[in-house]
Amino acid sequence: SPNRLVAKISQNGQPFKGLHDFKGSLGRITAFGPSLELVAVNAIPVDASEQTGLIVFNVNFPVGGFYKLYMEVQVDKKVSTFEYIVKVRQ
Repeated sequence: SPNRLVAKISQNGQPFKGLHDFKGSLGRITAFGPSLELVAVNAIPVDASEQTGLIVFNVNFPVGGFYKLYMEVQVDKKVSTFEYIVKVRQ
């Protein structure tokens, strides 16, 4: 079953609410698993007019271990990519 992953987007300590629609959501995640395999990720579309500074994703982690995540967001027609490593326990 999917795990819920929440990304907090802030600027100067305040929730950032200036994200633009990016392929049907406020953000997109690409995930690679412990064996560097691509993992299925489904972003929950969030209406850009109701921004809270949080982006919620459903991520299917098939096994426990370390995963490398790349999150993309768009601001002022520029796409930024952020890299994260998460440990999944199952």
